[in-house]
Amino acid sequence: MAAQWQWQSDTKPCDVADPEKVSWTSYAPEANFLIEQAYCSSSSEPIVIYNYYVIDIQKQIQYVQNAPTHQRPIRRLSNVQNMNDEHIRQNRFIFSGDHDHFFQPFETDIKFGSLMIQEWHKHFIECHQGDVNVSEKDIVDAAIKGIEEEGSKNIEFSGETKIICNELRKVRNCENKVNRKECAVKLYTRPGFLYKLVNRALRERDRRIYRDTLGPYCYLLYSYLCLRSPFGIDFYRGTVYRGARLHPGMIGRFQKEMKQGDKFLTWLGFTSTTKSSAVANEFTGNTLFEILLTDTDHFTCQGVDISKLSHFPNEEEVLLPSGFQFQIVDVKPLEPTKNKPYPCFHIQILPRQCDSVVK
Repeated sequence: MAAQWQWQSDTKPCDVADPEKVSWTSYAPEANFLIEQAYCSSSSEPIVIYNYYVIDIQKQIQYVQNAPTHQRPIRRLSNVQNMNDEHIRQNRFIFSGDHDHFFQPFETDIKFGSLMIQEWHKHFIECHQGDVNVSEKDIVDAAIKGIEEEGSKNIEFSGETKIICNELRKVRNCENKVNRKECAVKLYTRPGFLYKLVNRALRERDRRIYRDTLGPYCYLLYSYLCLRSPFGIDFYRGTVYRGARLHPGMIGRFQKEMKQGDKFLTWLGFTSTTKSSAVANEFTGNTLFEILLTDTDHFTCQGVDISKLSHFPNEEEVLLPSGFQFQIVDVKPLEPTKNKPYPCFHIQILPRQCDSVVK
């Protein structure tokens, strides 16, 4: 993004007569992205951020949602270095469990695949009288309805929800079914609430909580990762990387599981990785995962290079499907560096994927 939005942060904005003395504060990355998206779409509708402020781009003001007279000027700076993008990207490219004792780096009791997506698909077929050839347009409709329902639970998501659902409506009637799945990928890489909520849903132990609302969208995203030629989509073959910020107890779990030999572990959420180790090392963290994606008869669904569809194409992103299974090959400490003077680890894994929910 080559623009930065700011709001006038003086205690009494109207009392500052000298433009040179005006104080401006930049919006946080996610809010900045939403405002810029609305600006680029020439939307005349105000958007809500932080569940509290309303941004009226046409009038160039910010005001309190329940107090429209409490206004502050806003401004847009163009051609600004993308200093906020790294914060946005880190949220998708790094596991973080250093302050969350409920965060689980992997699951050990999943036989295969994404259980929530499988359960949604089975339930959806049953609701359509067992028709396994149900129209994908119906799935898009269900995805829109579900995202609207989840988005309505937080007024801060209202503007973003409209943008997401409008993008899905644009591709609903496309003759080429790949277009609908590509749209799901593009929306996943979009900064905002969707990718965070999707992965929270996929890791939720009570799968019924999000199954009917986010299951349809997850199915579209998952099915893109399982397409093969002649659709022109090939699984990526090579080494990919993923950063993590893990506390010592989690590192210990990986070391313990490595000793189990041929035991398979599972990442329940969709996992963003990069083909570039340099990109992975840019992000803060104490752990670097190295994942070798190779040809083998055991794999039916692996990572796909989605850089051409991503909001951040330079990240060389390879997206791994929900329910991705793997074995731990090696866990070793790394020498401290100037940028990372704390204990760091390198974890090498070999994947296995055997889900077949998408026909």
